[in-house]
Amino acid sequence: MRFAIVIGLLALVLKPSASAAQEAQRAAIATAADIAAALVKMGKQPHVNDAVIQISPFRVLVENRNPGPQGANLHQNAAEVYYVMEGAATIVTGGRLIDPVVAADQSAGNFRGVGVEGGVSQKISKGDIVMIPMGAPHAFSAIEGSITYMSVHLPRPAEQK
Repeated sequence: MRFAIVIGLLALVLKPSASAAQEAQRAAIATAADIAAALVKMGKQPHVNDAVIQISPFRVLVENRNPGPQGANLHQNAAEVYYVMEGAATIVTGGRLIDPVVAADQSAGNFRGVGVEGGVSQKISKGDIVMIPMGAPHAFSAIEGSITYMSVHLPRPAEQK
């Protein structure tokens, strides 16, 4: 009898409540004020970013780039999407990453380089959406004043790993 009572109490304690289940399904929202605060915090460095939302395995970053050395990136296990909020730049995608090294965050399959050799140059500006394919080297070759954009990495689906 005691065993049944203990099991019953454990079931009540361990069972997630309806509100906990609803909370797990709740959308994450970064308000305009959150984004403005992130931009103020970033300042005017050549390249800086801040995660404004995270629901694993996804993060939404707000990134700001100003003229200066930019470097280049390659993500073997994720595509990347940009939404340009302000400004304009020329982005180079494809080609070859120059002097690749494992990214400082040591994320699997992320590499940095000093630039991109070859590839395709395209101008982007406010309101544009850019999708960079998985494994494509990419870099900004020219920034007109500054560019602010949101970025999201889209991890390789498990069935493709």
